[in-house]
Amino acid sequence: MNALTHSTERFRIKLAIAFGCLPMFLVGIQQANAEVTAVPDQIVFSDQETQVKVELLHGGVALPGSSITSTGFYVDDHRYDHMIQTERGETGLVVSPTESLEIGTYDLIIETTVGRAKVRVSSPLQDLPTSLENRAHRLGVTVEELTKSYGLQTPMGREIVDLGIPSRYFVGQVFDINMEGDIDRLVIWRINGEVVEEGLGSYALRYVFREPGDYIISMQETKEGVIVSTSVGQTRVVPEASIEHEAQVGRPLNLIAPDGYDSYTWLMADQVLTREQSLIHEFDYPGVYSLTCISKSEGEVPALRKLSYTIIVSRP
Repeated sequence: MNALTHSTERFRIKLAIAFGCLPMFLVGIQQANAEVTAVPDQIVFSDQETQVKVELLHGGVALPGSSITSTGFYVDDHRYDHMIQTERGETGLVVSPTESLEIGTYDLIIETTVGRAKVRVSSPLQDLPTSLENRAHRLGVTVEELTKSYGLQTPMGREIVDLGIPSRYFVGQVFDINMEGDIDRLVIWRINGEVVEEGLGSYALRYVFREPGDYIISMQETKEGVIVSTSVGQTRVVPEASIEHEAQVGRPLNLIAPDGYDSYTWLMADQVLTREQSLIHEFDYPGVYSLTCISKSEGEVPALRKLSYTIIVSRP
């Protein structure tokens, strides 16, 4: 075999090898460009016992749990991570609700080393226990016993009236209510069974929620030692979620703190930006910045609300 034949044979071998590897090479490109998909991509939670295994696929291949870098539970730009819990498995992760989960529709965002997946989470919660049932279960008593200890009993034939308060408050937020009634009646306000306000004609209550959890508020009217009526409301207090905003270098960002407070302080890296209710600020460089707004009210019932903002700044 002459040199030309050897050269031709070597070329054929290289060509065969190259074309033999081409399908594998193309598969590699397809996988690199593939999106990360979640299976299932929709979850419905109707009770607190439900657990759902979510598999993550990349190019049709299941991703290991170790590839998951973070998760976030969102409504628009607001995070509510306290409402669910996730646990990574060998592949994918297991998702389940916490006692803080509220009725609504959310997006579970799962970040991985090769991309992002989204799961739509709905919580009709028709089978979830009420705040009274949750608390009774934790205390090891019946709902009837808890109702009695909370002073939520009323004379035979009289109904317990719903106070009609919002279903959710934030830690540090003020609960402010003013009812109408007879000034000669003794009014007793209780929160989770504890008397917080009492007096003749005391139909107004101002209270600050300082800890997360379920709260049962009741107002009881008595006249000459006889219970005339009982009104009850339930609410859930949750921590403030960090609020995300986008901004551009050199362009003003305008944020407004909640109404109803006496003073405001906007902070960035422990530096005071302004003490006005409204913040107008320009960023000189791109990046991710953390802002904090502290709202305070003085008076008989001091209130403090702390909001955290994550600002993502890009170039125009």
